[in-house]
Amino acid sequence: DYLNVARVLNLSEWKVFTSILFPSVLPYLLTGVRLSIGVAWLVIVAAEMLTGGVGLGFWVWDEWNNLKVEHIIIAIFVVGMDIARAITNICRCGVQPRLLRTIARAGRIMRGEEPGVRVPAPATATTPGL
Repeated sequence: DYLNVARVLNLSEWKVFTSILFPSVLPYLLTGVRLSIGVAWLVIVAAEMLTGGVGLGFWVWDEWNNLKVEHIIIAIFVVGMDIARAITNICRCGVQPRLLRTIARAGRIMRGEEPGVRVPAPATATTPGL
């Protein structure tokens, strides 16, 4: 529907991309970023467990070998809080508010409420001679 509106309004390709396509893809893009952050944390902790020396993964592995379960639970909590903080920072960086404003503006354009944007009236079919 949005692409049909863009065609009626004769929007340029850049305007179609920035006003319609990119805002519609952005939620899925952010979901992918959230999932990749979680996988990245898993890989980092696993790599630290294997290489040893320093880091949260090494600490978890060392506590596991020493049978200190309460420290492992603390480490799981710390990793969870770090992931939550990273996701919150991504959402607060201004992407989400801009996305919501763009979607709201697209809705106003479709309803004809946006000042300065003229939506052409639909063509009416007339029968000659009646």
